[in-house]
Order: sequence, then structure tokens, then C-alpha cells
Amino acid sequence: MPCLCLLDEFGQNLLRLLETNRARRAPRGHRPLRGPTSTAESRAGLPGGHAVGTDTWTGTLVVPSLEFDLTPPTITGAVDKIVRAPRGIKRMRVTYKLDAADAVDGSVPVSCKPKSGSRFKIGRTLVRCSATDRSANTRTASFMVIVKARR
Repeated sequence: MPCLCLLDEFGQNLLRLLETNRARRAPRGHRPLRGPTSTAESRAGLPGGHAVGTDTWTGTLVVPSLEFDLTPPTITGAVDKIVRAPRGIKRMRVTYKLDAADAVDGSVPVSCKPKSGSRFKIGRTLVRCSATDRSANTRTASFMVIVKARR
């Protein structure tokens, strides 16, 4: 008898990931997806209605000729920065540059708050940055911007 499988949220996300990665092949060294336990509900057409059962599985998903990107990008340039503000200035425009690279996607954008070019007040401000690749792997980094007043 045919089985219609209704996927749980994990299964639906896995199918989306497979669709996204279908045409791409990751470089060597990327490991197969090792997922948590998942539950699928199956309904088989039986006389008098549907029979419902639950099938639980754990293990490794291996898709021939497809490797999953499970490694987040690497962020470079997140180092503390000290700048001196001219006398009488309460806020100073500070710029910085961070880069992120992913083994599969190559260069990926980095977003930071506060943004580069923002006006930083005298004192210490924490800048938080993140980079996300096309497989939704995210890396975060932070650094301090220290604006010192001239005496």
C-alpha cells in the first residue's frame, strides 16, 4: 500500500536545505548532516479510514553527490580600535572594515551594530558583528571602539 508521509518541522527544513543545496557541491572535508531524532507521521489507506502510526529515527543522512555545509564563515578584522577625538568634540566618526569568508560560498557580507562610519561617543562602545552563509550558518564577533578625548 502507498504511504503518504507528513513531515514534521525538522523534515520540512531538511527538504528546504536539500532544495537549496541541490545544484551545489561542497568541497572535501564537509561532513554529512547528522540530525537529531525526528518523527514522521504516516497514514496508510485502510478499510474504514486511516491508520496512523509514528516512526522515529536517528542517524546520519547521506545524500549521494551532495555534502552539507555545516561550517559557519570566518570573520577577520574584529580587533579593538582606539581613536583620539579633537578637543571639544563629544562624538567622533569611526570607520572599520571586517571581512568574512566561507569555505563553500566564498566572501559573505558582515553586518555590525553600530555600523562603520557611525558617530561614537567618548568612551568605550562594544561593536557586535555577524556573518551568515547561504546555508544559514552564522558566526558572530565583537570588538571595542574606544574614543579618547584629547587633553
